[in-house]
Amino acid sequence: WPTVPLGHMWVTEGPVMGHPAEFTIKIKGRGGHGSQPQIAVDPVLVASHVVIALQTIVSRSVHPKEQAVVSVTTIHGGEVNNVIPDQVVLGGTTRDLKPEVYTLIEQRMRTICTSVCEAYGATAEVEL
Repeated sequence: WPTVPLGHMWVTEGPVMGHPAEFTIKIKGRGGHGSQPQIAVDPVLVASHVVIALQTIVSRSVHPKEQAVVSVTTIHGGEVNNVIPDQVVLGGTTRDLKPEVYTLIEQRMRTICTSVCEAYGATAEVEL
């Protein structure tokens, strides 16, 4: 822990660290030229909506007395400024203190990713 001075030990009642899980989300669209976005399915736009929607899992699906974190920490997509890519890959981690909270997070992540992507004509592959 960065806040505990070197050589000291921290003891507390109850859980100290949460169960970590990494995730990767591949959002597949249809690439195209930036001058004609109407014929593409822009995975960058879709990924933006997915990231925002994932932030509602803890605030709207996890009970307020439970503890959880969902962090999107990487976004990779595109190579040049005037081309809409075919794919964007999101990465991140979740933390929880109970298996049932992890199950809820996993279910909500899959539902959100699939539903948001479908709304924009894209697809999602979610790996946890």
